[in-house]
Amino acid sequence: IICSSSTLSTCPNCDELVCDEDQSRHQASTGKCQPWKVTELPVVGRVLIATRDIRPWEAVLTDTALVTAPDDCPVCVGCLGRVSGGEVCVRCKWPVCRAECQDEESHREECQIFQKNNIVPVIKNFDNNHWLYTSLAVLRVLLLKVKSPESWRKVEVLMDHWEERGRDGQVCEAVTRMWQFFHKICKLEWATLEDVQHSFGVLKTNSISLISRQGRSLFPLVSILSHSCSSNLEPVSNPTQFITLRAKLPIRAGEQLTMRYTHFMHSKWDIQAMLQKEWLFTCTCMRCEDATELGSYFSSLKCQCGGYFIQKISECQSVVCSKCNISKDFTDKFKKIQAIESNLTSSTAQNIPEICNEVEEDAEIHDNFILKTKVYMKYVDIFEHTDNQDILEDVVRRVKIVLNTLQLVDRGCSKLMGKYLMVLAECQQRLLKARKGEGGISLKDLHQAVKEITRIKLTAVKMLSQYVII
Repeated sequence: IICSSSTLSTCPNCDELVCDEDQSRHQASTGKCQPWKVTELPVVGRVLIATRDIRPWEAVLTDTALVTAPDDCPVCVGCLGRVSGGEVCVRCKWPVCRAECQDEESHREECQIFQKNNIVPVIKNFDNNHWLYTSLAVLRVLLLKVKSPESWRKVEVLMDHWEERGRDGQVCEAVTRMWQFFHKICKLEWATLEDVQHSFGVLKTNSISLISRQGRSLFPLVSILSHSCSSNLEPVSNPTQFITLRAKLPIRAGEQLTMRYTHFMHSKWDIQAMLQKEWLFTCTCMRCEDATELGSYFSSLKCQCGGYFIQKISECQSVVCSKCNISKDFTDKFKKIQAIESNLTSSTAQNIPEICNEVEEDAEIHDNFILKTKVYMKYVDIFEHTDNQDILEDVVRRVKIVLNTLQLVDRGCSKLMGKYLMVLAECQQRLLKARKGEGGISLKDLHQAVKEITRIKLTAVKMLSQYVII
């Protein structure tokens, strides 16, 4: 399934070909075969496809990281947490966040190498990138070659896109210097330049960011998953050394299993640029291939004729309307949109209502447009706990618009949908309590409203939880 072994046997339950090593992975503890298989597609390479129909909430796959490693900034070499330099490993003198972290298994081999060769990072600013931590991530992958040949075989078959990455002179020079560092300073004579190039490329192409830590994990199975801006799988919880993905929506037998490589809350043009830069491919998922973005027009401003500006002219900021075919230069408009977006993180209860009014008064900004969605999310995040009845009414109105947009661009039982469903239910509950206190609701309507709020809350809790169907 994973390592491309030529020693295969047929699973007695489903007739899929698996190697002895992956038989336990293929048949979970429940005795059921996994609902997917690996196949290869032209141009795309290896992918996972469903071998049967999969229901929403099903735990589709679980994977264990081959390595967890730092990003490019200084972190604890044990748990990948933040460090300040106050505590270091007693052996190699690399920063750790607490004494126990120096004994983590992931740090053992590298610690011996650094100690033996007196390699200690000189760090002036712990918030800045440091080349030694980039090298450490590659080193952890390289060390699999000697400490775990089985894991290294899985690394060998992962895509590195080195043919494309190697065309960048700066990348080529940096990776060559990294190899020289391993070879001459770390005394790893067995490490070839090709090994370093592949390890670097594999990390860049396949690793997953750890939201709760400043690092990344490399999973052998998850690495095969295709990207889709409208994915059918989502992690049950934040990735660590382990990851489980559940189905967000019904998946038919023969359909590719997908996850997102980047967040969907960007314009289709920005997503394509990010994917091309980081993963060197152009997305052809259903959202990207559909000019309407699944009926949302998420990235498109609205024309006064009722159409939408969906087609960019080359790389400029001129866009053509889908209905009247008029072209318009949105250079200044997009700059204004970018300025509003960049200021959203620092927005407060004092200025967010004004921003909401600004986007609502703009005739070209429709309810599903990306900027309005982001602004409304910020408004809801700020005021979700208010008891002011007028503001609560605005929160409910705006969160409903957010939810309508999410149903189009983030289909299925996603955690983001769960978050805003819970906000909707709790705000509606406070409004209902106020109406009840004023005597403005009948007993029958009260019971119906409570029933609906309870239904929404139960759905939200399920989405936000780690609930899966085994």
